[in-house]
Amino acid sequence: MTQGPSEDELRRRAADPATSQRELYLLAADHPEVRPLIAENPNTYQGLLDWLAKQGDPRVDAALARRHGTGDTDEPTAFIPPQPPPGDNPTRPLSAAQREQEFGAVRQGQDSSDFFDRVYSAGPHQPTPQQPADEGYYPAPPPVAEYPQQQWVQTEPERSERRGGGAAGFCVILLMLVLLLAAGLAAVYFLLLGGGDDEPEPAPVPEEVEEPQDEAEEDQQPEDSPEPSPEDEEEDGEARPAPDDARQIGGFSTPTGNIHCQFGGGTVSCTIEDYDFDGPDGCDDPVTLHVDASGATEMTCGAEVSQQGTVLDYDEAATEGDFACVSQFTGTECWSTEHGDGFHISRGEYDLYSWD
Repeated sequence: MTQGPSEDELRRRAADPATSQRELYLLAADHPEVRPLIAENPNTYQGLLDWLAKQGDPRVDAALARRHGTGDTDEPTAFIPPQPPPGDNPTRPLSAAQREQEFGAVRQGQDSSDFFDRVYSAGPHQPTPQQPADEGYYPAPPPVAEYPQQQWVQTEPERSERRGGGAAGFCVILLMLVLLLAAGLAAVYFLLLGGGDDEPEPAPVPEEVEEPQDEAEEDQQPEDSPEPSPEDEEEDGEARPAPDDARQIGGFSTPTGNIHCQFGGGTVSCTIEDYDFDGPDGCDDPVTLHVDASGATEMTCGAEVSQQGTVLDYDEAATEGDFACVSQFTGTECWSTEHGDGFHISRGEYDLYSWD
């Protein structure tokens, strides 16, 4: 058996201005204990107020007086628990014929001046206990104009519009999922096939290109002309000079911000923050590679060079003193221009090399 609403819920609905007039009409008919709250509800329609005024209930009369500003107190009707009838003669339920005879005038707007004299002739009025819906009586329902039939006719087109909007929303969500999937595939493709400082390929060592000589000059050179030795190259100048377009700067960072290099103190040093190769034993920090003026190279543990203010783009060179560096897509290379010794470093590997 389904349990009806609780007494607190009935009182809340009776006092709520948002409760419909139709529900107030049913509450007043089936639950006499909440009629004082209905009498003070701003949404109660005039026909129901008139009917409540004729019930002879002192609590309802007091609530109506407060509603019209003629009562002795300004306090609204509180949620008072229902009280059982004090006497042994509660109001008796009426038959269908009696309800039609006694309350037909109320429903049809007829005169009912002797209504309560006949109903309560057995004695003084007592609070009416709650009766089931089929044994109680009903006040005049709210005006029919509040329930126009066209409201129900418009329900089906509104549902159709909502169904159409739901289909459109589903199509939009499906399109967004397709776009996200395409973006994800593009990102995976770029990560797997793209490049950057992570590329393990070493930088190609520039090769010296022999300039073509005229046949007359070749004839003039002796066949057993000795090639210049490293000592002769050192006497003539630098073993591996900096590129002609190298920028004169004191330090730089790569476009990815993973490698930072700095000239000074008779050396050039480059620190790489993230790498995949094995660093010095027990080193989990960034590592730094060095080459000094004598061409000696080494790798140490620690971030000795921080982020620089200048970014050296790919295929650009920098120089300072007896050192030079080149930033490439596959990594960064620095060397001693006097001896040619240096190092190459990228995310995937490093190389400390000798120019001889």
